[in-house]
Amino acid sequence: PAKDIAFPDSVVSMLRGDLGQSPGGWPPALQKKALKGEKSITVRPGSLLKPADLKASRKDIETKLERKL
Repeated sequence: PAKDIAFPDSVVSMLRGDLGQSPGGWPPALQKKALKGEKSITVRPGSLLKPADLKASRKDIETKLERKL
């Protein structure tokens, strides 16, 4: 409908693709209404994350714990 609907953040996140894509996708009209012009994620969400620097994380933890791991 032409009526403005306030979607919960969790629903917007789901329709944006933050949790991945549903088989067959979401109804385009619903997705457009919920995202209000925001682009949806069309790839695996994890592929958008930067690689973890495990060596730096380990060093940081060792510094905080004041001992080697």
